[in-house]
Amino acid sequence: MFTGVIQFYNPLKGCGYIQPDDGSTAVFVSSDDIARSGISPVFPGKRVRFTLASPALPSAGAHSMKTSPKSAGC
Repeated sequence: MFTGVIQFYNPLKGCGYIQPDDGSTAVFVSSDDIARSGISPVFPGKRVRFTLASPALPSAGAHSMKTSPKSAGC
C-alpha cells in the first residue's frame, strides 16, 4: 500500500490526483474510487493510503484508498 496526499480534486468533474510520498508520478483518482473508499471530505493536502489499479501502470489510477493518520511530526 502506498501513501500520499490529495494533490488536486475537482468535485464537479469527479476526478483528481494523489501525489505519492515516494515522489513518483501523480496517480489519477476518480469519484468512483473516492466513493468506494468512503473518504469524506476530499481536499488538497489530505493524507491517504492507496493501492494502484495496475502497479505496472500508475496512470491507471488508484484502486482502493483509506485515510492515513497524521505522523507525530505533523
